[in-house]
Amino acid sequence: MILSLDKKDRVYHEYKRQNGERIIVYYSEKRITKDAYRRDSGIARLREACKSGHITKQQVNKRGYNKFINYGSCLHRSQQAFLV
Repeated sequence: MILSLDKKDRVYHEYKRQNGERIIVYYSEKRITKDAYRRDSGIARLREACKSGHITKQQVNKRGYNKFINYGSCLHRSQQAFLV
């Protein structure tokens, strides 16, 4: 339902749920551009940290931008064990 909406800049769609709640879906070209820039810079930062060896166990998870990085080739063999 929501994914099939036409995406027009600065247009919102409102849906009312059976329990009285409202869902408001808003599309913005400016927001899309900003999100893409932040995502790309975040991924670049993580790749740089991966190359330099500054990735720690706390930083390796599948949340946020980390899901776009393959850490297996970046980490030392002793650190790769916890990825499985």
